[in-house]
Amino acid sequence: MIIIISLNQFFLFNKLGHKRYFATPELYLNIDFNTLTETISHELAHYIQYIKYGKSSCESSGKKASSGNFLYPDLVSEHVQFTQEIKQMIANSTEYEKFAKWWNNPEA
Repeated sequence: MIIIISLNQFFLFNKLGHKRYFATPELYLNIDFNTLTETISHELAHYIQYIKYGKSSCESSGKKASSGNFLYPDLVSEHVQFTQEIKQMIANSTEYEKFAKWWNNPEA
């Protein structure tokens, strides 16, 4: 199985000094370093679930029954847990502060 993980190109706007990407005057996407870290963690959690089960589910895109309940609530719960654990591993890594400093400095 081939899994492709891609990040939204809008995060590159942050390197150019932008904090948000505005789709409309009312709708925007935060593109700061914390959001980038959260997105990386979220996507890696999907990858782990795909490897484990051949499928993945999360709060933002999980399929729901007509009752409004998630079809795979255990996967949704596990995805939240994995995302938090991965984000913590990233934050605790030895390179995190260097990467954060580089990312947050638009002149770099």
